[in-house]
Amino acid sequence: YSTPPEEPITCTNGNSKCTITNSYGIFPDRTICRAGSAAYPTSEAELIATVADGTRRGLKMKATTQFSHSIPKLVCPGGEDGLLISTERLNKVLNIDTNAMTMTVESGVTLRDLISEAAKAKLALPYTPYWWGLTVGGMLGTGAHGSTLWGKGSAVHDYVIGLTIVSPGSEVDGFVKVRQLKEGDEELNAAKVTFKLEALFKRSISYVSKDDSNLGDEIGSFGRKHEFADITWYPAQQKVFYRVDDRVSSNTSGNGLYDFIPFRSSPSVVLALARLTVIGSQHKVQASGTCLDSLEDASITACAWDPNIKGEFFHQTTFSVALSSAKSFIQDVQELVKLKPKALCGIERYNGILMRYVTASTAYLGKDGDAIDFDITYYRSKDPLVPRLYEDILEEIEQLAMFKYGALPHWGKNRNIAFEGVLNKYKNGKEFLKVKKAYDPLGLFSSEWSDQVLGLKDGLSIVKKGCALEGLCRCTEDVHCAPSKDYFCRPGKIYSDAKDLKNLRSLLYSVAEHFELSYSSDDQTQMTSTQNKQAMSLLISSKMSPLLGLLISLLLISVAYSTPPEKPITCTNGNSKCTITNSIDIFPDRTICRAGFAAYPTSEAELIATVADGTRRGLKMKATTQLSHSIPKLVCPGGEDGLLISTERLYKVLNIDMNAMTMTVESGVMLRDLISEAAKAKLALPYTHYWWGLTVGGMLGTGAHGSTLWGKGSAVHDYVIGLTIVSPGSEVDGFVKVRQLKEGDEELNAAKVLEIDTHFYNTKLSLEFSTHL
Repeated sequence: YSTPPEEPITCTNGNSKCTITNSYGIFPDRTICRAGSAAYPTSEAELIATVADGTRRGLKMKATTQFSHSIPKLVCPGGEDGLLISTERLNKVLNIDTNAMTMTVESGVTLRDLISEAAKAKLALPYTPYWWGLTVGGMLGTGAHGSTLWGKGSAVHDYVIGLTIVSPGSEVDGFVKVRQLKEGDEELNAAKVTFKLEALFKRSISYVSKDDSNLGDEIGSFGRKHEFADITWYPAQQKVFYRVDDRVSSNTSGNGLYDFIPFRSSPSVVLALARLTVIGSQHKVQASGTCLDSLEDASITACAWDPNIKGEFFHQTTFSVALSSAKSFIQDVQELVKLKPKALCGIERYNGILMRYVTASTAYLGKDGDAIDFDITYYRSKDPLVPRLYEDILEEIEQLAMFKYGALPHWGKNRNIAFEGVLNKYKNGKEFLKVKKAYDPLGLFSSEWSDQVLGLKDGLSIVKKGCALEGLCRCTEDVHCAPSKDYFCRPGKIYSDAKDLKNLRSLLYSVAEHFELSYSSDDQTQMTSTQNKQAMSLLISSKMSPLLGLLISLLLISVAYSTPPEKPITCTNGNSKCTITNSIDIFPDRTICRAGFAAYPTSEAELIATVADGTRRGLKMKATTQLSHSIPKLVCPGGEDGLLISTERLYKVLNIDMNAMTMTVESGVMLRDLISEAAKAKLALPYTHYWWGLTVGGMLGTGAHGSTLWGKGSAVHDYVIGLTIVSPGSEVDGFVKVRQLKEGDEELNAAKVLEIDTHFYNTKLSLEFSTHL
């Protein structure tokens, strides 16, 4: 068990004078995100009223989630008078149709609840992210995914068959528009939340270790051979762990639980790791996140990245490289390792490079072809002007991917430079902008950050002293690096177009073989030599005696309670004067995201009202999730008078149709709940992200995925067959538009990754049966 995460929204005066952060406690630009107020709708009616009021007042609005897990400033409405609309209380499962195999949920339903409620009906969402703490809205809003090349793919949004969208409307509309999208509606590709599910099934998971000499040759065939495959690569050791993960007969013995190591309730002082082979039902193995919501224990234990315990502080660079180019990219990385063998030792403290499969999607901001997703987590200094050891190598890898191979960045992670020219990489990018304009003509759900990312405004690259150290710019001058510490701007080692930070001083660190250290000896986040020895002792003992290491791990896990993540939105005056952050408590540019208000609708009506009110007031709005897990500033509405619309309370499973194998949930439903609720109906979403803490909205909004080359692929959005989108409307519309998109609607492809610019109420996903072998 663990101490639960704190609320991302903090207000100093009721629900006004708020701030919002992410689950890490900091945005990439290290700024504070403020908002004038926060709203917590508990129903559709309250949400509609909140949007209508925000529109009427012209407020910038952003939807927020329970844990605010995105790294970028997605939840920041901009300015200091915006409105945060939390989906924390929109956490109900509205309907499960076991015949149709569908499940309708509110957008604040977490992945954990989505999974568990589906499982009660013997249904499953086959592919999901790995983290329970995501909400439905968060998953859809960031394109969250698991890993597969099979079926519809691993993106959660591709299993949505219906969606209710609440958006600003005109005065004639009552300042709010409510759209009901269903499968077949073109707009559903822009949004997506009724899920199409499957019957619940079992999986077998085991790992095979090899050297990485044939990784480039095997990467494509391995993903097509194993449905839920993923790969963990340790390039410094030249080792690869292949996850052999496939369906097995429901009669196969085993009722195991796969609890992904980084998402466990972990002791704050030491994290003992062990890998296990597991056979178990889909809802018990597809995602995890036991550090999310356990008992309070004075922070003795917590999620590893919890900022309240000065936990892991890191960057995440995550991108998808076309499968056809993956071998060449891997060979380039291997060439860099040959040049500097110790340079990537540091990432092995953070579980190496996780590689997940994603398939082509019809979503306007989905993948154009089959791809492999590289997820790299690495040390970040508390001091933005302190360079990292071997920083030049990781910078060159990032620029190789983004600019040589045209990689697509994950919408919920990454630093600013990863988003340079990103919309031009999507063949349907212009179509997405058309739908965005139709849904939010006043731009109330847009923020300065999201407009910069979409190429609508300049300023994505923040050029200043030391900006290249944090990925805020590509260096063109030495001052962008750290010349006083002998880090200069020079061409890359194997990619001449890359602009790297070269350390011209010859330095040797004996401990660098095992621990990545900051350049500066006075960095407060560095381990002491005693801590180094203790950690090394644990690693050595685990390697020399696997049984002992496993016993230590099991003993620690059996007694550990974890501090839950803090809420990303903080308001100083009720639900006004707010800030929002992400789950690591810092954005890439280290700025604070402020908003004028936060709203927490609990129903579709409340969401519609919230969007209408925000549109009427001319507020910039952003939807936020419960844990705010995206690294970029996706949640930041811009300015300080925007509106944060949290999906934390839009967490209901609205319907599970066992016959149709669909599941409709609210956008704040977490992946953990999505999986578990589907499993109750003996259904499953086959491919998902690995983290329970993502919400449906968050996964769809960032393109979250699992890992597979099978079926529709691993992107969650490709299992979306219906979506209700609420967006700003004209005065004639009452300042809000509500669209119902369904499979077949052209707009559904644009809506699959839309969370950054509008808000949806529920999603319909397609699931699978357990007898499907």
